[in-house]
Amino acid sequence: MTGAVSITEISQEITNLVERVAANEDGDEEAEQESSLPSLNHLFKIGQSLPVLAITTEKAQDQAAKRKIELSIKPERINSTINVDEIRAGMTLSASVKSHEDNGYILSFGLKDSATHGFLHKKHAAAFIKSFDSAEKTTLAVGQVFYVSVLSIDDSKRTVGVTADPEAIAKSIVPTSHNLSFASLKPGLLIPSRVKTAVDGSGIIVSFMGLFEGNIELGHLGEKAGDGMDLAKNFKAGMKVQPRILYVDTLRKKVGFTLLNSLISWTTEKSTAQLRSVEIGTVFEDAKVSRVDGELGMAMTLKNGLKGFVHATRLSDKEGAKIDGGAKHAPGTTHKTRVVGYDVCDDLLQLSMKPSVLNATFLRRSDVKAGMVVKGTVTKVEDYGVMVSLADGISGLVPKSHLAETAVLNPGKMFKLGSTVKCRVLSVNAEKRRIALTFKKPLINSQLPIITSLDPSNVGVISEGSIMSVLPFGCLVSFYNDIKALVPLRELSHSFVTDPKSIFNPGQVVQCKIISVDAAANRMIASIKGAIDTGSALSSSSALKSAKLVRLGEISQAKVLALLQDSALVEMMPSGARAILSKEHLTDHPSHVEAMFSSLQKDAVLNAVLVIQVDEVKDRVTVSAKPSLLDQQKANPTNSGFKAGDFVYGYVKSCAETKCFVWLKGGVTGVAKLVNLSDGFVKSAGDVYKAGQTVAAVVVALDANDTSKVEISLKPSQIGALKGANKISPDLAYLSSYFMEEDRLQLKKVDVSDTSEWAAKFAIGTMVDGVVKQRAPYGFIVSIEDGLASGLLTVEIGKSSDIQVGETIKGKVVDVDLSKKIVDLRFVSGSEKTGKQEIDAKKFKTAVDKAEALEAIVEVVKPAYTILSIPTLGNAVAFAPVRSFNTNNAGTAASSHRMGQKLKITLLRAPQKGAKAGKKFDGFASQRLIALVNPSSVTETQKKNKTSDVGRLIADAVDPTLMSLDDLTYGVVVKGKILSIRPSQLNILLGSNLKGRVHISEVAETLKEIENAKQPLSKFKVDQMLSFKVVGFHQEGKSSKFLPITHKNPTSKTVVELTLRKSDLAIEANELAAPLNVRYPTIASIEEGSVHLAFVQAVTDKGVTVSIGSQLSGRVTALEASNDLSIVKSLSKSFKEGMAVNVMVLSKNVEKWMLNLSIRAAASTGSALMKYPLSISTAQPGFKCVGVVTGVVPNKGLKVSIADKCYGTVSLFELSDDTPADPTSAYKEGDYVACRVYKVDVPSKTIHVTLRASRVSNKDTAASTKIEENSIVKGYVKSVSDSGIFVDVGYGYIGRVQIKEVSDDYVKDWKSLVEVGDVVTARTLSVDQNNKKIDLSMKKTAIDPSYTHVRKTKGGAASSSSASSMSITDLEEGMKLTGTVTSIHEYGVFIKIDDTNLKGLCHSSELSDKPISMISSLYSIGDPVLAYVLKVDLEKKRINFGLKASYFSADDAAVDDDSDDEDESGDEDMEDAEEGDSMEVEESDEEEQANDDDEENDDGFEDVEEGDEDSDEEMEEDDDEEVRTTKRGPAPVKELAPLSLGGSGWGGDEDSDEEVQEAAESDSDEETTNNESKKSRRAKKRAKLEEEERVAQKEQELLEVKAPDSSEAFERILMGSPNSSFLWIKFMAFHLQMAEIGKAREVGERALKSISFREPQELSNIWVALLNLENTYGDRESLMKVFERAVSFNEPKAMYLNLAGIYERSENFDELDPLFQIIVKRFKESCKVWVAYGLSLLKRGKVAESRKILERSMKSLAKRKHLKVVCKFAQMEFKHGEPERGRTLFEGIVSNHPKRLDMWSVYLDMETRAGDVAHTRRLFERAISLKLSSKKMKFLFKKYLEFEKSKGSPEGVKHVKEAAMEYVERISS
Repeated sequence: MTGAVSITEISQEITNLVERVAANEDGDEEAEQESSLPSLNHLFKIGQSLPVLAITTEKAQDQAAKRKIELSIKPERINSTINVDEIRAGMTLSASVKSHEDNGYILSFGLKDSATHGFLHKKHAAAFIKSFDSAEKTTLAVGQVFYVSVLSIDDSKRTVGVTADPEAIAKSIVPTSHNLSFASLKPGLLIPSRVKTAVDGSGIIVSFMGLFEGNIELGHLGEKAGDGMDLAKNFKAGMKVQPRILYVDTLRKKVGFTLLNSLISWTTEKSTAQLRSVEIGTVFEDAKVSRVDGELGMAMTLKNGLKGFVHATRLSDKEGAKIDGGAKHAPGTTHKTRVVGYDVCDDLLQLSMKPSVLNATFLRRSDVKAGMVVKGTVTKVEDYGVMVSLADGISGLVPKSHLAETAVLNPGKMFKLGSTVKCRVLSVNAEKRRIALTFKKPLINSQLPIITSLDPSNVGVISEGSIMSVLPFGCLVSFYNDIKALVPLRELSHSFVTDPKSIFNPGQVVQCKIISVDAAANRMIASIKGAIDTGSALSSSSALKSAKLVRLGEISQAKVLALLQDSALVEMMPSGARAILSKEHLTDHPSHVEAMFSSLQKDAVLNAVLVIQVDEVKDRVTVSAKPSLLDQQKANPTNSGFKAGDFVYGYVKSCAETKCFVWLKGGVTGVAKLVNLSDGFVKSAGDVYKAGQTVAAVVVALDANDTSKVEISLKPSQIGALKGANKISPDLAYLSSYFMEEDRLQLKKVDVSDTSEWAAKFAIGTMVDGVVKQRAPYGFIVSIEDGLASGLLTVEIGKSSDIQVGETIKGKVVDVDLSKKIVDLRFVSGSEKTGKQEIDAKKFKTAVDKAEALEAIVEVVKPAYTILSIPTLGNAVAFAPVRSFNTNNAGTAASSHRMGQKLKITLLRAPQKGAKAGKKFDGFASQRLIALVNPSSVTETQKKNKTSDVGRLIADAVDPTLMSLDDLTYGVVVKGKILSIRPSQLNILLGSNLKGRVHISEVAETLKEIENAKQPLSKFKVDQMLSFKVVGFHQEGKSSKFLPITHKNPTSKTVVELTLRKSDLAIEANELAAPLNVRYPTIASIEEGSVHLAFVQAVTDKGVTVSIGSQLSGRVTALEASNDLSIVKSLSKSFKEGMAVNVMVLSKNVEKWMLNLSIRAAASTGSALMKYPLSISTAQPGFKCVGVVTGVVPNKGLKVSIADKCYGTVSLFELSDDTPADPTSAYKEGDYVACRVYKVDVPSKTIHVTLRASRVSNKDTAASTKIEENSIVKGYVKSVSDSGIFVDVGYGYIGRVQIKEVSDDYVKDWKSLVEVGDVVTARTLSVDQNNKKIDLSMKKTAIDPSYTHVRKTKGGAASSSSASSMSITDLEEGMKLTGTVTSIHEYGVFIKIDDTNLKGLCHSSELSDKPISMISSLYSIGDPVLAYVLKVDLEKKRINFGLKASYFSADDAAVDDDSDDEDESGDEDMEDAEEGDSMEVEESDEEEQANDDDEENDDGFEDVEEGDEDSDEEMEEDDDEEVRTTKRGPAPVKELAPLSLGGSGWGGDEDSDEEVQEAAESDSDEETTNNESKKSRRAKKRAKLEEEERVAQKEQELLEVKAPDSSEAFERILMGSPNSSFLWIKFMAFHLQMAEIGKAREVGERALKSISFREPQELSNIWVALLNLENTYGDRESLMKVFERAVSFNEPKAMYLNLAGIYERSENFDELDPLFQIIVKRFKESCKVWVAYGLSLLKRGKVAESRKILERSMKSLAKRKHLKVVCKFAQMEFKHGEPERGRTLFEGIVSNHPKRLDMWSVYLDMETRAGDVAHTRRLFERAISLKLSSKKMKFLFKKYLEFEKSKGSPEGVKHVKEAAMEYVERISS
């Protein structure tokens, strides 16, 4: 078992360190260095012994999963129960380092309630530190845990001297005189004990300390345990032992000990290293069972003294496998095992005997090595690459750049899930669990060495790599394991390269020669032209040397220059051209490839090689030494063309799924189709043929368009059928070359000079005497001539009883293995002539020439050939091939021949004379008689054998040519009789015991071929005789289980799959028009959007199940069955089983095996209105279909599904041509309806459909009724709001009935007249055709002009009231009245007294106590003011007002309210609310006017449609206290915008940025005097604005004389105002206009020195200007230098925010986001920084990230600041995000703080600007229903009234006044 130790469970010191690191979020570098966590490699060593405590265990969810165990090594947990009084010298305990001291370390034992600590002297720690074997490890780390041995303890028991020396710990033993309590027993203690009892097969029990008992399990007894039996012999009762405690079970009071040497001697690190030296995955062929541990497992002994253990669960792949201790798994037996892990504690290797593990290619990722060529399965295909599974749990990624030699745009089309692929490993990172692979064929097929490291020995190596990037100075080439090399420009080509990109491309595979390696600098230099010079580079920039020295088809000698991984580099002689000879081209026989290649030596000369490929572009020459190709070229040296019927040799270039590509003579490519690959069934070309394989072919057809390609056949039957001049024998060539190569290989293993005599004695056919030495399963082993040779006598089964061991026998040599001195013998009876085989040349020649059919007997069967004896030729020995060139990879065919079998053969070649003593021996090939088994001359014995399998015979075959199932080959034509006809298949009688079937899909390929689609099989009759073709088999009762032709089931369990397709019957026998993979598509291969012929299987009310082919079925839902409603409603009537239909594949789910199909889609292919699958993006207006009702919303409409996951909405008006009341009542969910799409609204993802019969039948949806003005319309009430009634009148029009047009009578509660969904009649007043908006009237007088309306009145008289009872005569001097600014002039402002028609003038001299020059900077039209009456002129009816602050006292701040008894907090809230937008984003005048215009133009339609979003506005932000800003006048100097480096210069418009201004403002609270604190907020605000205006005016006066146009002019002005940042910044801008950036910097630096330190804001402005300058004209380094200085001299937060503002304005978002991360971490308690970050993200469209910032801010800010931040984010959502999100935030605020009037005010203002009048009214109604003080309520009513006046209607104004009166009356009563 293994467990995990959390970092917080190492020691208390480490835990404290972790907490400090977590707490250091501000990034304090000094604190970070002090609290940095040590590396675990510095704390622990692999193999180190430690005590652990299991703290939690989690049971596995399933049996296969491992149990999760959490452990702790904290001394505080381990040692908490130790009694300090029991600590003695010799005890071994765990401890942690508490601190470093001068002479050593203070240690903590973790003892509970004890001050005892340990002291470890440095000399006692040295050995332990040295054992880490690391130069960096010079001291122990605080918190490090390890074992120590107690040396001494002082009398006070406070200090314990210890040592950590491993040797001392190994010798430390608890004294026998000292007894410990059970609580003090801990793992690691070495305790003297005595053996009490030995239990065989289990272990021993020991006693210790006179009180306790412990057990030592069998596996921990060490070498003395033996096989676990008879333990008492080695462990006698009373015997003294010194075991070490292994575990202590405190619950069961059990103690476990160990006697393992590694634990006793404290050398676990050494033993662990020894275990880990054996790699996981290592296989031990002969692991010996040393002990069986009951049912637990087996202990194994391995080589080199290693021990292992096989758990019972790892014995077999079968579940529940048990140990067979008595036989199979008995001690001493050997088994094949594989290492799967390490058991360090038990000092064992974990082994497995599971076949699946033994055969697994890889067990771990580390087993996969870079450069390996591997096979895997595609598991995932994405745009970034392909995931390939290499083994269970091991996958690799093929990145997109390595999918092919060229760029792959759509990997999904190129790679299919589940397909097997071949790839090469690029790199392996086991720690990160990453494996990179490549599909590039040049890399996979590369035969050059691979480079996986920066090894200096790589110099001179030529290897292939992939170009990573093409640079101006060269190419960067990637090899394996992420090793890269630079190919400099000079090494790219022999010619000068100006632009590498014109020659090379990223991803291109090139060959490079390594010319230098610098491992220290991680640098490697390579050369492409150097590889070319060596003769093996494939670069396109080659000098084209070798390719011009040879020609295709040339034969010459070649010298081996170098041996590569899978090929050899050779030099053609005498031309000197260099070429590649791959190992597959050394032989025609795959079994000889490795042996031939390994026998090849450098500098060896090959007698003949054939040039088979010349690539002049890449300067690559490829040669072959295949004997078949050489003989063919020698026989016909010219590379003339081919003609049909020609026989030719070639080799396989590559295989596709259905084709095989073959190289032919002259470089022509032969293409063999699937049907021409073999006489048997072939599923895939790659299953039969492999690249490089020699093949014999016959030309079938020529390609008229391309002479370099011909169609060929590789069928042995076609090759054998060649006649006349083309009559050849590839079998002779095959076996002859095979024996010649065998001789060549064997002769290389022996001394030829000493072999001739031996070969002469044992020539083939020689009679020899021998002694039978041993009986073998296949015959006997015979010693010949006292061991001169060994013979193998193979006898026929059942005929070996006459031969006895020790008997001397005679035998004839039938085969010889020269290298092993072994001969094959045939037993010879006494009647057979002795001596050598006499060759009658005439008889052999006659037999060969006449091709006589001779009878032969099989003597020996070998993998490549059969040895025969010919009785009619004196029992001559003959050799017949059982394989051929074309069946070398199809598996052995020897099973078709057996010993003693009689065959008819034809001799192909007569033997020559045998070897003679004294003459140089050149092999046995010339002695062999080669024959060919004649398949057409089968003997009676063979017939008997053939028919011996009675179970496969066909009885009473309808087709007389059929005898058994073996005759039914793929594509063969057979005759049969129709036995019965079912809806989906024809049952065919082939024999009395054999049935066939024709699935309905095998009758036709297209719907047009079927005469009667409803009953496709109606043309067939029972007992009708027909000809069919065989497709395959399936098992009866398992019709879905398709079996290939090669299955071996008996006839009784077989049903033959047949076809009647015209295309199949039209072509020749043994072929089918379509291969099986096309004929029977699978769920994986079928493509979405494809159309197929299908047949109905089953029908329900919900859909139709159809089959595509006989193997695949899918589902057609009712909606996809037809666009005809009558058909959909009666599917069972329209569709019958067996009916033929075309279907389109809409979607598929491979995992769930689900196929969604559509009949209507297939029928509508090509229609402009039908694009499938149907969705919001493909639906088109005019599309008619059937839908199903999925939702009914009374008074609203319907929701219908028109396709899978595609829904449409039906409004009330579109339900019927009539306009009935409650039209939705006629529908219910599940109803099928005929509908047509008339509008597709993609932005809102809505499809509008109609059910009106007139529109459904009309394709032209645009031909809808156009509603004109002054017409009568009917419609359904859509909604009722405060601005009127909205009516859906159809055809996309929405009508609005204003309140005044609802009724001829005045109706107070007019909303009660109608309800949503009501049918109403109205007249159109105006029509906006573009927007389809209509103004309607429901008045009877408007609808019916003849109607006369009689107005009803109360009392018959009308009463009118004036707006107000106040007149000019009521005014008196000194009165203080509230009013509104109505106009602004140079001489003053005009003010209208509230609720009156009285207006007056406030002269400019009376506006402020201080002179002002710009009135507009203080006031704007519409501003509410408190005015002081200065003079009333009754004659001229003029009123003069004053607005000076001195006219008003603090009591006037309450404006016009008498409720002086309100609490202070209420007043403050009121003042906040009165300031209106002080907390929200302020708009410019132009923006307000634009918004007002938009609202007026909308005509109130926002009630039913979304209005335009507000333009982006800047939001002001403050931190702890709100800093009020205003839009009146230019900004004062202290709020000057930073330097604008792109401005218009002097006199131009001054750039301003409110957000930067706000960021520059400090967070500190404003200090106010006692007098100021008494002033109202309005008075403070006014005073502040006046001061700002005065300063701005003063600055302007400095420049009014003349704008400075020179440096001297600026210097003169600055002498008078040296502290003005305004002037300094203008001076800097002047230099920038002159492109004098350096001088601008100098001016900025002068400003910093000149401005007084008492003017911090002026200095801050200069710093911001310098930051702006460096951001625009400097680089990041110069900007950071200025910023660091600015932070040190200014308030840091302000500077950080200023820099953020600069980045944002310059759109440098790459720097902005990291900066904000620093800001919010450093100033996390500031509201301003969070709001600024959130606003920045929101303005950039990062809505989700902005909302996350709000969540983070809540965790960092004090609770008192939460409300403010939430309010700010809510406003930001209204302005830059989603208003609905802003409403949600505001609703949360007002719900939790209902009496915060300032929050209500901001919320109301946001809604007002949002433009939804109805929504805003409802919010006002909620606000005025609150129970607030009268002062607050008056404010709300006043705000409501202003809203109705500006945004609402006269009725709304009246309503507000009435509500206010009701409130006054209510509180008065």
